[in-house]
Amino acid sequence: RLERQDLFLTRADTVLKPLFRYCQYELQQAGQPLLVEEPRLDSSSKSTSKEDDTTNTTIQFRGQDLELDSKELRVLWLKWESLASGNDGDETAFLNRLSVLDDALELVQAQFQTLEQAQAGPAVQAKRQQNRLWKGYLQWLKTKQVMDHTSNLLQNITGHAERVHIYDALLQHAKSLLLLPRPDQDEDDEFALQAQANILRLRALKTYHMAWHYYQESKNYKAAWTLLQHSTTLCKRAAEEIAACDEDMPHSQEYLEQLDSLPLASLQVALQAAWHWQG
Repeated sequence: RLERQDLFLTRADTVLKPLFRYCQYELQQAGQPLLVEEPRLDSSSKSTSKEDDTTNTTIQFRGQDLELDSKELRVLWLKWESLASGNDGDETAFLNRLSVLDDALELVQAQFQTLEQAQAGPAVQAKRQQNRLWKGYLQWLKTKQVMDHTSNLLQNITGHAERVHIYDALLQHAKSLLLLPRPDQDEDDEFALQAQANILRLRALKTYHMAWHYYQESKNYKAAWTLLQHSTTLCKRAAEEIAACDEDMPHSQEYLEQLDSLPLASLQVALQAAWHWQG
């Protein structure tokens, strides 16, 4: 259908419009009244099929509108919405949410492969871009679920070494968000800026707990001091980046308070005391 739409629009633009203008010119030369105003064709206009007449839900992602324009995707989205409000600590609910997102990703990927075989045109290209962004959006939702689930593990962990491992896992997931499909634009979008700010925050927290581990377990005070200084620098940079982001950044205030309350001074005092007694 998209190929036929592209074919019609191309012929209308290259064949019908020139003929229309020629007829208008001939009528004008003969002193006859002109025809109706030249019709305008929008290459992005939607089909008037029965399926497209259905009210579609529009989702915003990276400044772009994503439409639930297929029955299968709408069904999966309704299923996702029914599960999204579940308890984050419920392992079964967590796995069910991931399963629905995997099904949606598989559907979008199948649609994308079908479009890859279609002849390129404005409508086909627009649909390909929609599918790329849908893939990015679904992957973001899945990564966010995994990160939230992993973050909950921190509530029951006090050891610095274990916290380092968890923050390292979160950091890898956060970095993967920068590789998601993005809109066709040169400048950084707000989504990427927020992801980069969160990466700095996670690096600061990971480095902070590494410093405590070197201080308590390895008794390597020099390495701990270096890590502490690096963590202090990262905390400052992360706070600046988070504050500079749009107010729509999720958990921005919580992140700023977390960085501000990080007891960096306590570790500094502990290290100075350790060096004093060691020296």
